[in-house]
Amino acid sequence: MAVHCYALRRLGPFRGTLQVVQVEDGRAFSANGENWKVELLSRKPVRLSGPWGDLGPAAAERRYFTFGLWSRRGGLERAPLNAILGDQSDHPALAPLLEALEGTPPLPFELADGLELWLLDATDGLPLALLRSQVGDDAPPPVPRTQLAWRALSHDAGGAAAAPVAGQPDEELTGHGAPALEQQVIARAGGVARRAQWFRRTAHGGQGLGVLGEASGEGRLLPATAFPPLLVREAWPEEAQQRRMDAYVRRLAAALLTLPLEPPLRRRLEQWAARHPRRLYGYHRLLPAVVDRERVNAALVAARLELAAGD
Repeated sequence: MAVHCYALRRLGPFRGTLQVVQVEDGRAFSANGENWKVELLSRKPVRLSGPWGDLGPAAAERRYFTFGLWSRRGGLERAPLNAILGDQSDHPALAPLLEALEGTPPLPFELADGLELWLLDATDGLPLALLRSQVGDDAPPPVPRTQLAWRALSHDAGGAAAAPVAGQPDEELTGHGAPALEQQVIARAGGVARRAQWFRRTAHGGQGLGVLGEASGEGRLLPATAFPPLLVREAWPEEAQQRRMDAYVRRLAAALLTLPLEPPLRRRLEQWAARHPRRLYGYHRLLPAVVDRERVNAALVAARLELAAGD
């Protein structure tokens, strides 16, 4: 059975990369390279309700369901049996998927989500912030303007940004409502008149598939340098704007290190990420490269000591 291993970026807001191992009718995901969520495709169409939500009276189709969690250290831990699907221990995809997990190539896998939806800068029309990405050559889905929102951090139900981490100079990113950084990105994109464009990315740049809701931009070619390596424009003209963006990059440094980056930029992120060892430890299996090995290793040792002290 064919095995496909690839990675996706976790967007809206950016939270690092997701590693995927896929076989026919089965797949597994990991956000840290250690713990994997195992999903299997139902063998028969089912009418989905309950944990999946109400999908309507005619919603009967084959769908993925969670079979359990797997790690190299602990093996497979079954999820509670699903009343609709019953025991799926003899599912034909289960054994090949577990075998694939045991023999995965070195992490991280290569990014495969090369179809990207970018918010455009209202001034120069160039990519400003990455909103979405997807795998494959299928035509991208339509996205209404109301959904063209870039998120810096996860928000709670009331709209407040996640609380800052002790010792992290990211007070510019907190507060109630949409954080100021998100507001400045949306303003740079033109506010309510903001535009976005899908690009099919290559190693050399990207080809535009048309600006959403417009006929312009179809087929335009942009060099790789036109796409912000940290997935959002890093340089800003005003001091307060730059201060907020710098705080964002510092806060997400460990997650941003999971991206393919040039050595100078990677070294700068490593310096910031090393100040928060436990956060860096959560991503260390998914770093495609390390520039300052001594600094990173020292931070990982500190993280292990902190974790051991907390047990």
